[in-house]
Amino acid sequence: MIKWTLQKIVGSKNQRELKRMQPLVVQINDLEEAYQTESEEQLLARVKDWQKHLHRYLPLKLPTKRQLETMDDEAVSEAAASVQERFDALRDEFPNLPTRIRTREEIDDAKTAFNEIDEPKHCRTNHHIARVMWWCVLVQPRTQHG
Repeated sequence: MIKWTLQKIVGSKNQRELKRMQPLVVQINDLEEAYQTESEEQLLARVKDWQKHLHRYLPLKLPTKRQLETMDDEAVSEAAASVQERFDALRDEFPNLPTRIRTREEIDDAKTAFNEIDEPKHCRTNHHIARVMWWCVLVQPRTQHG
């Protein structure tokens, strides 16, 4: 009896979850409507932009500290250039990232700084929306869209 009464007042767990997700569903539906008017070429260009943006957040693939110590100077320079390029792409969003990466120690410090990046919650939400829209627009057969 108490359980039934509480469900009538506050709703079931599923009803509360649906209510919580409703603003996100509305936002996704609005984006889907906007993307319906775009050509396939425009959508593919948009997806490439999303991929480029999201690629920046992939884990850094760098040698371990021990591997860095055994590498020659040319290999260290290549690794440093790779990290520098990645950080340059992220610096607008994360200005505290190291600006100069050339030595073994600076590469190791850069890895630590990269791992300490905490992406803001609104970015995670936007990434989720982008993934859902990618599925709605490109993966789902276009015949279902009209």
